[in-house]
Amino acid sequence: DTSQVDADAIDIHKLDANSLTLTDVIIELERRGLQPKGFYSDDAKRLQRCFDDEHEEYVETKKKELCDAKIAEAEQKRERFKKTLIENEIHEENHEISSNSRLSEWFRLILSQACPLECRIDVNNISARSLAKLL
Repeated sequence: DTSQVDADAIDIHKLDANSLTLTDVIIELERRGLQPKGFYSDDAKRLQRCFDDEHEEYVETKKKELCDAKIAEAEQKRERFKKTLIENEIHEENHEISSNSRLSEWFRLILSQACPLECRIDVNNISARSLAKLL
């Protein structure tokens, strides 16, 4: 939603047709495909409307770009957080396996397909997660 983007964050200024010379006003009108009427005040008003429309379009474009950049930044932040969580889980699992000799033995039996058909293993949530991944 671009309405929440701060317009002050967009550092732009409006063009002022009245600050241009008659020649510049005529050139700018012709660049926009408009035929000058020959009266400076009328032509400057027409050009100012063009400037205002272009400015509004530019501001909206910049707001959308800022909004898209914020969304992309938030997505990157979520991905980094998710990656950190996964890395922490892996570290916890590796620590649990290495510190629990009985669990390590069960892992070895499962991997070698030599475990009994029925068994009971007491686990905590970390070792249960590790076993679930292994199975």
